[in-house]
Amino acid sequence: MVTCGFSQDCVLPCRFLPAGDEVIHWKKDSLHVHSYYHQADQLSNQDLQYSGRTALFKDQLLTLGNASLLLRYIKVQDKGRYQCSISTQMGSNESSVIVKVEAPVRSLDIEFTSMSGFEEVICSSRGIYPAPHIRWFTEPALLEPLKPTTRKTPDGQGLYSVDSRLKKLNIFSNYIYICAVNSLDGKQKWTASLKEQAIAGPEGQELAIPCVTPSKNLKNFILKWSFRSTERSSDILSYDSRSDTVSKQWQDAQVTKDRLLSGDGTLLLLNPKSTAHTGTYTCRYSVFETVLVIHTAVNITTPAGKPTSPKNKQDGKDEDVMVTCGFSQDCVLPCKFSPAGDEVIHWKKDSLHVHSYYHQADRLKNQDQQYNGRTALFKDQLLTLGNASLLLRHTQVQDKGRYQCYVSTQKGNQETFVAMTVEAPIKSVEISYISPTGSGEVVCSTKGVYPEPQVEWSTEPATEEPLKPYTRCIQDQEQLYNMESRLTSLQNLSNCTYTCVMSSSDRKQQWRASLKEQAIAGPEGQELAIPCVTPSKNLKNFILKWSFRSTERSSDILSYDSRSDTVSKQWQDAQVTKDRLLSGDGTLLLLNPKSTAHTGTYTCRYSVFETVLVIHTAVNITTPAGADTQI
Repeated sequence: MVTCGFSQDCVLPCRFLPAGDEVIHWKKDSLHVHSYYHQADQLSNQDLQYSGRTALFKDQLLTLGNASLLLRYIKVQDKGRYQCSISTQMGSNESSVIVKVEAPVRSLDIEFTSMSGFEEVICSSRGIYPAPHIRWFTEPALLEPLKPTTRKTPDGQGLYSVDSRLKKLNIFSNYIYICAVNSLDGKQKWTASLKEQAIAGPEGQELAIPCVTPSKNLKNFILKWSFRSTERSSDILSYDSRSDTVSKQWQDAQVTKDRLLSGDGTLLLLNPKSTAHTGTYTCRYSVFETVLVIHTAVNITTPAGKPTSPKNKQDGKDEDVMVTCGFSQDCVLPCKFSPAGDEVIHWKKDSLHVHSYYHQADRLKNQDQQYNGRTALFKDQLLTLGNASLLLRHTQVQDKGRYQCYVSTQKGNQETFVAMTVEAPIKSVEISYISPTGSGEVVCSTKGVYPEPQVEWSTEPATEEPLKPYTRCIQDQEQLYNMESRLTSLQNLSNCTYTCVMSSSDRKQQWRASLKEQAIAGPEGQELAIPCVTPSKNLKNFILKWSFRSTERSSDILSYDSRSDTVSKQWQDAQVTKDRLLSGDGTLLLLNPKSTAHTGTYTCRYSVFETVLVIHTAVNITTPAGADTQI
């Protein structure tokens, strides 16, 4: 029995007594996994799902009798019973290995949501196998059993996403919600806790916002404080016990470092102001298999008779509040009022009813269908802080426009207008070379962008004639733009670098994708360097990927991620020089190239902030005159 980690390499053990003429077959049911005979790998019958992912320990094969199989980048479908069959001059034998695949719980999130039209606590995790067990409880415990709704959904890789929801209690301020997620074998026991509280304090006077974890294992933990109000949302500070460092975004807030190791992450507001510091503060402790989240509604009061600063006023007229919302993200449309009893709140967009509240409850009978299940008010701040802001979930392009917030109380009524725009940023740009009609084209594309992006082409060296690309921009069902721009390649392709610049409509984003082709040759058995150097200077967070394609096969070679400083290799006979990577040199070294196995096209792809560089290198591995190539 062998347990293999998902996406990791795994060894399936198999031993024998070497005696000459070794024949080795690895199979899973009827699938051919790996074969070896005539002192070489024989992979012509190998099942496609194992292509490029198997290897034997050949240096130990004939000396130590080690026929173990190295299976790379484990997938869920790799689980099952494997058979190792060995034949030598002395006879034959078989052994079986049962492979289990495991993807552990790596993180757990807990939060409030109103997506279903009522308030819920949601506990979620992703990328797990097998599907874990989930249970809920509260502190103090309830007499009635809790009735959560739990979904466990496998993705395309067979890993499970878990989403468990529990209806929020009316007396939320006295309860802590706790979600426990256990792995199937019970080795992992994650807990996530969520609590709400409210405090108030006068303007200008130091205020402590409590956040204390009962966890006793505080060797390696992270504390994060963040803030959200109708005006803005931002990070405040974070502390990482592993490096013993506090990273501050707010200069007027602090934690007491000496208390952190005992679990006290209380935040001190040094000189709070009513307008700037009233809102919801979130403390999040992350320690071994434990997450604690505390939301604190903070009201900074002003002395009696002191006016607050006017907002959205110019020459006596109301100004629209401008809000930009991210596509498919949650967004807050701000609206403030002075609580006075009998509150009536109506949110509308043109003639559409978006959300209504009166008689101390949501009234959604007339709500337009496109907003169904996507709106909520901050009820814990409604009557105490006068916060009538609208939370709009999973923002869509058609949500853009002018919204009206109407509020009526015993003291009168008021209106606030919010002009909302929607933005789906450029997340990636692809560039490739194709030959659809015999004449080569360079294709640059991006998907899921709003508003419509712009594209520009250039070459290096520059051409005398103006470039004439053909560009198509099509909106999908969600009204997002998919753009594809094609440029007929120049005849001297090997001497030219093609560059495509995709820009957002406001020019805040400018993605640059470059494509180059080159060709090199080298003799069989002699180390060969395939160059790949990026001119980019911003190399703080980048990914380098090498891949291979020939008439026989295509496969990944290796990848490097600077964020984790790790090289993931699929080919053992190829490498990069790690010390040179940070300077932009991702040159690939073929250690012992063979004519048949290594002749083909090698692709290097650098991905760094808003920049993509792709280099295709045609490599020809030559054999010495008179030498036979492998059959």
